[in-house]
Amino acid sequence: MLVNAYDDEAKWQNTRVQGATSFMDFTRAGAPPPNKRVIFYCA
Repeated sequence: MLVNAYDDEAKWQNTRVQGATSFMDFTRAGAPPPNKRVIFYCA
């Protein structure tokens, strides 16, 4: 799972990578399964 580390939606839109999720969506979804790898990125 690729997650944009910015909590600002404008920065998320400017640094968006195909297939990634926003930090806000990630925090709303709850904890990922323990076997799922999470990679945070920023520009």
